[in-house]
Amino acid sequence: MIKHIVAMNDSRAIGVNNKLPWHLPEDLQLFREETLGRTIYMGTNTFKSILAYSKNGSILPGRHIRVISSSPAKVQTLIDEYGIYPNVDYWTKPMLDILIKSHPSLEVLIVGGAQLYAAYPPDEVLATRVHINIEGA
Repeated sequence: MIKHIVAMNDSRAIGVNNKLPWHLPEDLQLFREETLGRTIYMGTNTFKSILAYSKNGSILPGRHIRVISSSPAKVQTLIDEYGIYPNVDYWTKPMLDILIKSHPSLEVLIVGGAQLYAAYPPDEVLATRVHINIEGA
């Protein structure tokens, strides 16, 4: 089962320049509650955007992060540049395809970005609607 967790505005924008264009504590709390203790899947750009928020070599503590990338070397370069994160690994899209096919009842939590959302249509969506206009989105 594929579940998308997303915050978007009324035009369905989810970010600008690989950054969240809003800060909503209640949405961040919901994200935390839904993902804590779980494995989450994200694209390379989403991973890059959250690296800016890492503190003391920790990124989204309490979760296992799988970065889905067509270029694992690119992800490894990011990990090398920003530091080793024991809760992060990277997969290619075919690896995720195999997981989904071999374990259809497994809940796969996709948390961004747009390419990953498009590649894996959801069975369920947990969406926060943000009622603001975003320039550049």
